[in-house]
Amino acid sequence: FAQATFGWGLEDIGMQIQDMAGAAKETTYSMGDDAPLACLSERPHPLYNYFKQRFAQVTNPPIDPLREGVVMSLGMTLGKKESIYKVSEAGARLIHLQSPLLNGAEMEALASFAEESNGGFKQQYLSTRYALSDGPEGIKKAL
Repeated sequence: FAQATFGWGLEDIGMQIQDMAGAAKETTYSMGDDAPLACLSERPHPLYNYFKQRFAQVTNPPIDPLREGVVMSLGMTLGKKESIYKVSEAGARLIHLQSPLLNGAEMEALASFAEESNGGFKQQYLSTRYALSDGPEGIKKAL
């Protein structure tokens, strides 16, 4: 029961704890991580399972600077992504951001894309502000 409380399953105990106890050293894993996402699981997971690295190792000099740049980038794309096999104008309607963190000027620029002359991207503002006195339930009311 205590193991489940802290997110440890039989696989964790068998592969990690048993291995560490038998070898008297920390478990070594392969570079790939093909475990399913914790957010899609119906079972509880420890908090650190919800955060994943998108790369396993950084070498110096880089092994493949082209692919490493893509993995290390904070850039993101907003908009509906079309199939790569079907080229269309709708598939080109994307907004590229250098970072998911935006300052005031970048927010205004993003808001301007709602105008028909700038693409007519549908947008919605959601305020997450709430009074501290409302506690955790305040965020539900705010949304």
